[in-house]
Amino acid sequence: MSLKLVTPFILCLILNIFLHGNLLIGVLNVLILALILIFFEAFSAKKVSQIDPIYLFFLGVVPLFHQNPKHPLILFFAIGFILLLLIYTKLKFKLFLLPVIFFWILVAGFYAGEIITYPISFQSNLLVFNDNWINQAITGMQNEALYAPYPIRLLLFNGSVYLYVLASKIAELFTIKNLYNVLLLANLYPLVVGIALDIRSWEKRKRLFYLSLFGVALSIVSSRFIDNLNPFLLLSPFLIYFILLGFPSINKKIYLLLVILSLLIATSPV
Repeated sequence: MSLKLVTPFILCLILNIFLHGNLLIGVLNVLILALILIFFEAFSAKKVSQIDPIYLFFLGVVPLFHQNPKHPLILFFAIGFILLLLIYTKLKFKLFLLPVIFFWILVAGFYAGEIITYPISFQSNLLVFNDNWINQAITGMQNEALYAPYPIRLLLFNGSVYLYVLASKIAELFTIKNLYNVLLLANLYPLVVGIALDIRSWEKRKRLFYLSLFGVALSIVSSRFIDNLNPFLLLSPFLIYFILLGFPSINKKIYLLLVILSLLIATSPV
């Protein structure tokens, strides 16, 4: 393995040890980063070695990979998820693995949202569908919207409101602030470029990729409680995939200026 491929892992490990003094957390974060690079090659048919070394270097300082989550088991969920996706790409008969992947997504997403807690406890009260305020609002509108006949009110105000709630929570999850907190502001540039390039070069084989991305997001926002870090550990293979895809098409000078700005923001006392 060339030095340019090893550098982000070394930097990631050093930052983890410096920040947390925990070698195991550092090794797990490095493993996630390594698996994501393999994931990128498997799903994009491109080589990481062809990416400019300066871009790979800054992957090692991405905040997402040097944090110690409140629930460390989420790191193992992220590792298992990426491994399942990689195994899927190698299998000739893939269908039987799909239920396993989506079951893993559901459990991992519920764990990230603390609906499932260690050792094994299901906190159904944290499901967004059990939000008393929303249920009371639906019932209240059904009774108080006197401008429409009652049967029409039942059609207008019902459980479909949860689709709006879930959509708004997904939008809230992917705010610019959340993204630059975990990826650095500079990496939003290749992220947007990578998403545009991937959509433009749509291929049928990428259906699992996007279904998994949607499944992870949906399972996470099914919880009324969302920690800012846990969801992005599960989403990291998709986010870094888009960033790696966008790197070759961005302006290096602009990116380096954004890196400097990112570091200033990250180290700012405000």
